[in-house]
Amino acid sequence: MQARYGSKWTASIEGIEDVAIAEWGKVLGSLSGEQIKRGLESWEGEWPPTLIEFKQACLGKAKNGWGLNYTPECYRVTRKDRLLEEGTRTVTKGQALEMLRKMRNAG
Repeated sequence: MQARYGSKWTASIEGIEDVAIAEWGKVLGSLSGEQIKRGLESWEGEWPPTLIEFKQACLGKAKNGWGLNYTPECYRVTRKDRLLEEGTRTVTKGQALEMLRKMRNAG
């Protein structure tokens, strides 16, 4: 965490380093290496997670940017498949903007 978050991490545990290390070890001790790896790879916050947030990320139950434990249907990848015609699923940003302009003008 310190390598990733620098002073944001150290400031959050300043003065309680020994307690923080013991608590994190106790709570995360039952997790596998793969689960810890999942937590590290999935946490994308600008700030370091709390212990509970990190454990949830390790277990694949982290809350997303909306504060939910799931992605709303309107943001799921499968939704894109219903919106784009076959053959247009891989487009550049410019092509996508042009498609939006055409849809806007047609409606």
